[in-house]
Amino acid sequence: AGGDSLRLEFVDIHHRCARALLREVPFVPADGDDEASGGSEPTPTPHVLVVGCGRTGRDLIVLAARQWWRSHRTSGERFWVTVVDWHARSRLEGLRLRYPRLDDACEVLPLELDITSPDFERGDFLWGGDRAPAVTAAYVCLDNDSRSLSAGLALLARTRTRGIPIVVRMMEEAGLATLATGGGSNGGLRAFGVLGSVCRPERLFAGMHEVLARAIHEDYVAGRRQGGEITDDDPALADWEHLAPGLRESNLRQAADIFEKLRQVDCDLAPLTDWSAESFAFTVDEVERLAEREHVRFMRERLDGGWTYRPGPKDVIGKTSPYLRPWHELRDDEKELDRRAVRDLPLFLADVGLQIVRLPAAGSAPPPPRW
Repeated sequence: AGGDSLRLEFVDIHHRCARALLREVPFVPADGDDEASGGSEPTPTPHVLVVGCGRTGRDLIVLAARQWWRSHRTSGERFWVTVVDWHARSRLEGLRLRYPRLDDACEVLPLELDITSPDFERGDFLWGGDRAPAVTAAYVCLDNDSRSLSAGLALLARTRTRGIPIVVRMMEEAGLATLATGGGSNGGLRAFGVLGSVCRPERLFAGMHEVLARAIHEDYVAGRRQGGEITDDDPALADWEHLAPGLRESNLRQAADIFEKLRQVDCDLAPLTDWSAESFAFTVDEVERLAEREHVRFMRERLDGGWTYRPGPKDVIGKTSPYLRPWHELRDDEKELDRRAVRDLPLFLADVGLQIVRLPAAGSAPPPPRW
């Protein structure tokens, strides 16, 4: 219709649901948080059970595998995934074709079973085999709520004394689901309501800009943690949901500028399929150009928001910062903060399923599909 009042955003409910499920029940328990061993033994190699290899189940497998691959690619260690689905083999083959690094991260065991069959009820697959260890976490991702709950209860009957976490994806976490799972605390079984957890308006309307802004914020917090700069009273280090509106808006503006930065160096975003794409590196000149651009954007944003320059520590309450100086006046260690943000772009973009690609020169082969 013309003008700039319309912004088109894409929302993938299945992908968001898979991410939320892994947050609800991490497939890698924290150190000392292994319920089966009481925290007294080393954390075992994860063995994830996925019941239902539809869209959500497939996205969950990919997200878990990519998370594992990033932290274990040097050692080459793999974890285990057992998939129960009538079409497990063909659907897993499709995943392997789309994600060539999948087998580098995990060994996938397809089981083409019906959840009402005696073999599923017996649950022998829960205890591993000659090579695989016992299952350490289970995710039920069937498309039918009653079948999902039935499968979850069957798994609970076999694992109740083992403390294996089981999460059942439901459209609504209410009624029978809440009763059957004891409100989420019935042994190792809990219901995950898609409508209540993923389909809330504030999350549905959070498009790609907010996804990127969250990634920027999480990367910033992680960097501060690595540098030992965490303090309880720093509002900039709060979780995204509790971040002050002004700080959240700052991340959103930085996210919006990513597209402009990439155009400056003839790059674009594409869906991530090869996880090694996160090793994309800008040239030294590109890093410097984009870092200076980010500093200029940061200064403009802060000055427009009433901030002023003052030497010494940053004062969020008083809105003063020692960084509100032209690029050429910054010390090299201060410039390095912006350079690091540019170098880390491929890493946190990979976390949200995106990769940076260089646009082909005129007359060359067409580019890959763009986001």
